Parts: sequence; C-alpha cells; structure tokens
Amino acid sequence: MSGIYDVAWARDHASEEDKETLWKPLFRTEAKQLSPQTYFGPTMPRTMFVIGENDYESCLHDYKQVQDTLGAQKGDNVFFHFTPGNTHEEIVLEIGTAEDDVGPAVAAFAHFVTKG
Repeated sequence: MSGIYDVAWARDHASEEDKETLWKPLFRTEAKQLSPQTYFGPTMPRTMFVIGENDYESCLHDYKQVQDTLGAQKGDNVFFHFTPGNTHEEIVLEIGTAEDDVGPAVAAFAHFVTKG
C-alpha cells in the first residue's frame, strides 16, 4: 500500500512538529538502513505498490522513486496500482465498498503470487 520507502526523505521533509515528535525519536541516525527502498532490486520478492492520486506528499514522492528504480521489472516482480482521485485515507476506507478499486487489485496480485 502507499507507504514510506525512503525514511530519510520523509523525515527531512516533515513539518517541524512531526520531525520532533515522530521522525527524530524513531529514525535519528538509521534512516537509510530502515528505508525499504535500500533493499529494492531484482532479487526482491514480488511486491505491489498502491498509491492514491491525492496521497501524502511523502508517499507520492516515494512511489515515483520506486517507479523510476523498479519500473523495468513491472509485471514480473513489481506491480503498481494507481487510484485516481483518492487520498491515503480513501484507499484504506473504501476497501470492501462499492467504490473499492484497491481490494480487487490486491486480490488479483495475491492470486498471481500464490498461483504463479
């Protein structure tokens, strides 16, 4: 799902309040090692990335970085799902509703991964 893959970028671009209360206490010096993006590459397990068009800035930034880094692997080990118009919250809250376009995509991905 939309997430933070580059901890250092998200930490450095957060509001001052978030930097002090969230990012510095949790990710003071190990941001690169704790960033999932550090471990992305051709040997990573099959992964699906989901983002909303109106998602958080850090999620949108990281999604673009992931596409730039892993785009050549699309459809093999890497799958992207873009939800037009959705915010971060809508992606989650609409799962299982009539407006849900994420649940079916995740189900198809899970089927592909488990059935090959």
